[in-house]
Amino acid sequence: MASARIVWEELIYDLYKHGFILFGEFTLSSGLKSPYYIDLRLAFSVPHILRKVAFLYRHEAYRCCRFDAVAGIEMGSIPIAGILAYTMDVPMVYVRKSAKEYATKKYVEGIVNKGDKVLILEDVSTTGSSIIHAVERLREIGAVVDKAIVFIDREQGAVDTLKEMGVDLIPIYRVTEIMDLLHGGGYIDREKYNTVMEYISKQR
Repeated sequence: MASARIVWEELIYDLYKHGFILFGEFTLSSGLKSPYYIDLRLAFSVPHILRKVAFLYRHEAYRCCRFDAVAGIEMGSIPIAGILAYTMDVPMVYVRKSAKEYATKKYVEGIVNKGDKVLILEDVSTTGSSIIHAVERLREIGAVVDKAIVFIDREQGAVDTLKEMGVDLIPIYRVTEIMDLLHGGGYIDREKYNTVMEYISKQR
């Protein structure tokens, strides 16, 4: 595969061409309104895009830190956590949104030993609430969590909020970088670019 920088740029054009990046009026899971939406879950249906997504996650994981396991978050990042666990030969766990109501009634599925350093993986961050939940649940069972990788940070407070918890959130892309690439490459016009950039500015 090409260098990380080349893949980093090319992938955004691929996501746009395949309809993963949409413009309009959307309501996010956080309840916030947004003039754009990025549906990364579609990547699992397009193998050549999935390979690039996995490559960039893996590249960032190698760069960021030492860790004993990776953790996905129900549901969006569980598949990519599985891919990284397999290709990097490390254990994987995942964090449920709510404890299951039967059998062990656990939030965290998988084996975590006390003192294990766990690297959280997430697909998109807005306020960071899902990552915060994962950090809390993992720390409750003795894991050490101080790093998380998110594929796209919407730049709406997640980085600062997690920093207050002692967690360094590492974005593979910031949404402003994505808009710069799409506008610079001629994929979106000045009006769409300005609409999104103004929205981001107001949400910070």
